[in-house]
Amino acid sequence: KYSDRLDCFIAQEVIPGEDSCQWVVNGLCGGALSGQEFSFNVLGTTPPHYGVTSLAIATQNESLIQACRIICDSLGYSGPVAFDFKKDPRDGGFKYIELNPRLGMSNGFDSAAGIKSVENWYLILQGKGSEICDASNISENLYFYDMLTDTIARIKDGESFIAVICNIVKIVFSRPKYAVFSLNDPMPAWSRIYSLVSQRFKLLGGNADNKNEREV
Repeated sequence: KYSDRLDCFIAQEVIPGEDSCQWVVNGLCGGALSGQEFSFNVLGTTPPHYGVTSLAIATQNESLIQACRIICDSLGYSGPVAFDFKKDPRDGGFKYIELNPRLGMSNGFDSAAGIKSVENWYLILQGKGSEICDASNISENLYFYDMLTDTIARIKDGESFIAVICNIVKIVFSRPKYAVFSLNDPMPAWSRIYSLVSQRFKLLGGNADNKNEREV
């Protein structure tokens, strides 16, 4: 159908299921690096249902981690990884989505849970692989939370005000790993807020300009 416009393309099946069906395996994987993997269950994304992770919970899914090791070993790859899977509600199986051969975007979550992916990869690149941090003590049930974008996504998705507030209270009281906020370094959070507000005003300004053009 598109042979006159595309020389090649990849078609991917749309797998049904809520955001909570999504899983990620981050860390270092393959060969001697086995044991440095960290998995988490995605609970929310921004934009809703197809964006980046805004809420997740640390859960070591050994079956997925083992699958990642097999994939890396079969490819002869050893290094940083970010795997994406989705649990298919039709048959209960996990479907492979993609492999990014790089450190995951939420690598701060890895570190907070006990997998020091960035530090360990740095040590390996410096020829100090024998000094990498032990990964035997991983914190299960730790939440990752990008509060501002997750809240906006839930509102856009039509969740009630009460449901949104209840979700915020539940996650905040669990003492999560925040995406950009830290009491010791609050500036990234303020920068994020400024960026989001600025983008919103630009969008509103663009919509107003378009409306004026149509009226003219």
